[in-house]
Amino acid sequence: MANPLDDQADELEALKSIFDGDENFNVISSTSVQYKCGVDGDQQKSFLLGLEWPPNYPQCVPVINLDLFYNKPLLPKVKSYIHSKLLTEAEANVGMGMTFTLIDFAKENLDDLLKDQTIVAADEAEEGESHSEGEEAEGGRKERKDATGGRSQMTKAQKRKMWDRAEGGTCGERERGYDWVDIVKHLSQAPSSTA
Repeated sequence: MANPLDDQADELEALKSIFDGDENFNVISSTSVQYKCGVDGDQQKSFLLGLEWPPNYPQCVPVINLDLFYNKPLLPKVKSYIHSKLLTEAEANVGMGMTFTLIDFAKENLDDLLKDQTIVAADEAEEGESHSEGEEAEGGRKERKDATGGRSQMTKAQKRKMWDRAEGGTCGERERGYDWVDIVKHLSQAPSSTA
């Protein structure tokens, strides 16, 4: 019977050679890898797949980790769907190295795995463009509602604009002498009175 650690080391070497130069593939440790599936930079059309091998892998399924910071925009039901599909694929391949198979499955079925995420993204875009009742806040400014119906967080641009309005945190107070005229210059320009 083969040693699982030897199998893992062989699989890791094979993965490194297969994904050589692929920026989406990342070796975290000797038993953990990550792969970014989808369009780079578009978090509505991509996710980061983390796979960790337990000590007796490949005689069991790897730990499928989708609770990574990059995946924060993913809806819980989308994460659950991706996890269940990958787990089904992993269970069908128990007994052999399956990391490449799982990564390939995720890449090939990306549209299906993220179908609910893209629908939600489109719904949010439409919601942002609509001018429904209750969307106008005090002072005539638009307020975006989040999924819970509450106010959403301010964007960086909104925070920067608010900071600038407050004169960089001075609460509207200006620096002493901001409007003083340069007295020396003013007096040098004044006509001298010779009396």
